Amino acid sequence: MNSRRRAAEKKIRSIKPKRPERECLPALEWLADSAGGEMRITLFGEKRALVERHCGVAEFSQGCIKLRSKRGIVEFTGECLSLGEVRAEAMVVSGRIGSVKLPGGDAHD
Repeated sequence: MNSRRRAAEKKIRSIKPKRPERECLPALEWLADSAGGEMRITLFGEKRALVERHCGVAEFSQGCIKLRSKRGIVEFTGECLSLGEVRAEAMVVSGRIGSVKLPGGDAHD
């Protein structure tokens, strides 16, 4: 009887619970985007935006700044716009940011 019980306990311990796969997918996609070369924009209110992983400046004026990304052009529109802290991988857009237009999408006010 002891050997049967031990065999049953061993079998129970060897069974691994099934984990839900779909719940993890959005988090994994987000991690893949953040680890990859995709442009990341962090807005601080309506006066400042940190742009990481850009591919350069396409156009610059006080009313419109267009930055290159791997997916296309990202357009900032507003008033008194300027670029600050420009580095190879990141820059800061300052001024009164009215909207941000992403490649292949509508403007986000």
